[in-house]
Amino acid sequence: MTICISSLLPLKVPVHCIPSNRNVIIRQFATLHVHTRVPRRPRYVLTLDPKRMLDMGQPCMDITNVSGFWLRFPTLDAKQLRKTSLGAPLPFHISDDHTTCNLSYKYSKTLKAKLRFPPAVGVLYYHKSNPELASSLRFRICTDVSELSFKRGHDLMLPATGGEGPTPWHISLLNLAWSKTYGPFQQLLLDDGLVDTSLIQDIKRLEVNANSNILYSLDEPFVADVSVQRYVCRFITRTSVTDVLSLELFAVITHQGRKVPFSGKVRARFVLSDLPEHRKDPAILLQFLDILTPIRRNERQGISPVQEPKAGEYLRRYGKVWSLSLKRTSYGRQIAEIFQIPLGV
Repeated sequence: MTICISSLLPLKVPVHCIPSNRNVIIRQFATLHVHTRVPRRPRYVLTLDPKRMLDMGQPCMDITNVSGFWLRFPTLDAKQLRKTSLGAPLPFHISDDHTTCNLSYKYSKTLKAKLRFPPAVGVLYYHKSNPELASSLRFRICTDVSELSFKRGHDLMLPATGGEGPTPWHISLLNLAWSKTYGPFQQLLLDDGLVDTSLIQDIKRLEVNANSNILYSLDEPFVADVSVQRYVCRFITRTSVTDVLSLELFAVITHQGRKVPFSGKVRARFVLSDLPEHRKDPAILLQFLDILTPIRRNERQGISPVQEPKAGEYLRRYGKVWSLSLKRTSYGRQIAEIFQIPLGV
């Protein structure tokens, strides 16, 4: 089924006023003598399923060099929906009563302003991950919505920061489910059959800040700054979430207070220990996967009780492998419970 976008536009805006050339829009509205800002050309989302885009007539959108852009959802407008299937109100544009949503690229704390999108023409789509809770909305750069073009395309990336490398621009499924702003996307995901209602309901029952460091599995890789005294994160599954875990991984106590012996960034993960000493006392270890930026020693004198991070090795403190007991610590018991790790007698 192909949706005719022009048939869903408000009657007061002629179809010929929605061309690809912005200058034409300005000329059309110049004769109206209305002292308001000329409306920007809207961008449309008909489906988030790459397999349905060709049949639905999903157009590619150009988001080059804009700090943000407004979206319209003709399939939702055609149903005259005011709320999502779960009862959440849908955001509407006051002037023309269309379901709408605004998306931006990235906020720069340094510049205290929104960064503009790089050159990008393509479509928004639902990227399904494993576990599904880690799924997200992404932007696929492609020439058209055919299956071949979509496969040959690539995801829009965020700029690399601090040696971490570029990461995909995305809006997490958690935010799509929690935020009223993203109600239209939530409804499209349900309409497209990309997620089921029970998943959205489960997410809504979880209380967690989606902007914090969230890990969806025990061994999910993450980036850690070894110059920071504590690594703070939360583990989350479809049915449960841990308290905020604040782990003192890299700091040491000296007569001058807490200090960190190294600086730099690493990619690491937690793993369930298979060491002999943990057979009766299950524990997790921290394994370094990659060194993202050079590790530099902060203290010129003395031997650090924290061993310098090296790819493939475990974190070592005070001459032994660092571990977190899943039996004897409150953090550990929460981790064991959420991932159903047997603790034995």
